Amino acid sequence: MYKHGLQQSKIVETLGVVQSDLDSQKDLLASIQRATQVFEEAQDSIRHTAILRALKSSTAEQREEEIREHHPKTFDWILGRHDPNETPWATHRNLLPVRSTRELSTRADFVQWLKAGSGVYHIAGKPGSGKSTLMKFLASEPGVRDYLDDWAQSGGKQLILSKFFFWKYGSDDQKSVRGLLRGLLYDMSKDNPHIAKALFPKLWGDSKHGRLPAVNELTIKGSDIKAAFERLRTNQDLRQQFRVCLFIDGVDEFDGKEMSHSRLAREIRSWTEDPDTTSFIKVCLSSREEHPIMSAFPACQRIHLQDLTSIDILAMVQSTLKANETFLDLQKGHEQAADTLVSSIVRDAEGVFLWVVLLLKLLEDELASGISSIASLQNIVGSTPSELEEFLGQILGSIHNHHKYGAHFVLAMALRMVGVHLSEDGSFAKAEQATYEKKFKYTTGLLACWKPFLPAFGIGMALGEFERNNAKVSDWSPTNQWMSEEEYRSEALKAAVKVKAWCRGLLDAPDEKSATNADLEDLNVWFAHRSIPDFLASVMPEQARKLGFADDEIGSAILAVTLAQVMSTEAIHADERGAHQAARCGHVLRLLRLRQIPKSSPIPRLLDELDIALFEVYRRCIDHWWPPLGEDEDKQSRVNLELPVPSIAIRGDQQILTLPSRWSWQFGGEDGRVDASLAPKPGDGVNDVTDDDDLIENFFGHPTVLVHVSVNQVPAGCKLLIFFVL
Repeated sequence: MYKHGLQQSKIVETLGVVQSDLDSQKDLLASIQRATQVFEEAQDSIRHTAILRALKSSTAEQREEEIREHHPKTFDWILGRHDPNETPWATHRNLLPVRSTRELSTRADFVQWLKAGSGVYHIAGKPGSGKSTLMKFLASEPGVRDYLDDWAQSGGKQLILSKFFFWKYGSDDQKSVRGLLRGLLYDMSKDNPHIAKALFPKLWGDSKHGRLPAVNELTIKGSDIKAAFERLRTNQDLRQQFRVCLFIDGVDEFDGKEMSHSRLAREIRSWTEDPDTTSFIKVCLSSREEHPIMSAFPACQRIHLQDLTSIDILAMVQSTLKANETFLDLQKGHEQAADTLVSSIVRDAEGVFLWVVLLLKLLEDELASGISSIASLQNIVGSTPSELEEFLGQILGSIHNHHKYGAHFVLAMALRMVGVHLSEDGSFAKAEQATYEKKFKYTTGLLACWKPFLPAFGIGMALGEFERNNAKVSDWSPTNQWMSEEEYRSEALKAAVKVKAWCRGLLDAPDEKSATNADLEDLNVWFAHRSIPDFLASVMPEQARKLGFADDEIGSAILAVTLAQVMSTEAIHADERGAHQAARCGHVLRLLRLRQIPKSSPIPRLLDELDIALFEVYRRCIDHWWPPLGEDEDKQSRVNLELPVPSIAIRGDQQILTLPSRWSWQFGGEDGRVDASLAPKPGDGVNDVTDDDDLIENFFGHPTVLVHVSVNQVPAGCKLLIFFVL
């Protein structure tokens, strides 16, 4: 019995050991499974990042960011959040009955479309009526997403929401079909690896047998983008899991090169009409009231925005005037006259927000100048043209005589930054010009970005030159002004005040809050609304002829402003800011390439000065770009880059910027030489390099703008070199 008991005890002990081993193996297996899962997730993250990096345009979110936020309490009516019994201005209740009925009808139609509708919902409107502001509001408003979630969940699916904002004066990717599809695919993929994998299966690769794509090497071609969008419409896996709503702003700003506006509108409608996709994709889009676009969409799912915004305009006028102490003083004892003034502004605006914004700026200027009565303000409103284009012409004509030359010159500079010239003088032959236009407008990669904005600080330098007896651009010579960040912000604010005063509100510039808190790269001068460059492009050539300035002077001034900006403060070159400054310089140099350079032009001299300035930037800022040196390391061995300078070549009576053919580099002690004429061809596995900018970027991914001959000294007669090769 004892023997049997002992054997049983050993069996139990052995079973216990076996169980323990099994438990350990289970733990090991679970650990392996967890490690495998983590590894696969890491692989997916790498693939997702690589695809997004290749898919994202350098201007992906720029246009949306430039659109102003909606004024408080405006546009709430479209979601039914406006109380028809609450009037912004007590004496204006007579506006509400007609307005509220139309408003409630529109609200019901649009909310119903969000929750259960299909097809295209078209937001049409006059220029300046607030279409883009409304689209930005709708695309980001949580309440809109809640309604769309209801729509998706009613079919047992999840929501995919994506948006795109066309921009007539933007880069190619901001006004082309390719840019539209690319932008929509990026926006819907950026937060969802599953969607990216479904849309780009070949680029995603096989997790078991395929090689992981390197983040810097993956390229997405136009054919990949078209195939991915077609896959979005037809992929059964996506159709079973998701419903898609697209917001597309400014269809009229499409450049029309690939197809007509009418065809694009029909193409967008077809995304929603396929019998297999009717309940899968729907689109909300905006445009001006242009027949080729209007005729493509059903009138029953359209609003004319200017017919629905009188209360929004009333709220904006009220808040602006009631915030002005001078107006409040004038209003005392004249409340009825003040009410009449506000009523006439709302009536004459005819739903055009831009008209109201410009008029309110004009009234605020008059109030600041000491205007004495409400009646005087009413006279200004009464004499203001109700048509936007006539009003813009009146504003342009009202520029003070002593500012007229400088103001028009700066407005022409702002136009030139988006490639609008005063004449065809200096153009190249058609094919050659087309090549440079494409290079200017189609930008790719980290160091190439659409930066069409004039820096407020640099414009301050230009206005200062004009105040000194309208000094000729050929006499401009920006001086080394190295200052602190605080001083830079102060000078930018002073320039902003001048710009607003000289240009009568046609150009926008940072206010005091922005000048104090905004990123330095955002302290820019730009048009107050996208309708303004349309108007100026039609009238500026004649104005320039009368005032006596031409394209070469405009280009030279922009280069001088860039030079002043480069030499302003180390803060704009430090860390990530340096990449923005590099992109700005690259934009300006590509802009100069669009025209031949007269022999009398100051551009070659200014380029030499820019070379020297950039070397000084490098000397001052090298420690921002690289870690501190080791004991056995000197700056000369850290980086030594040499490039033939973009040079001036003679062609008849003109000069042009030329390409270098060879460059070399030394980095970390390793030498190499690359012939730019032997750039890798598509399919070589080096990001499908096709031009010099991409070639250089492959070797220099850091935010430096300068390649140089020596860190410690400049050899006699040696040019300093920037690596924006034109």
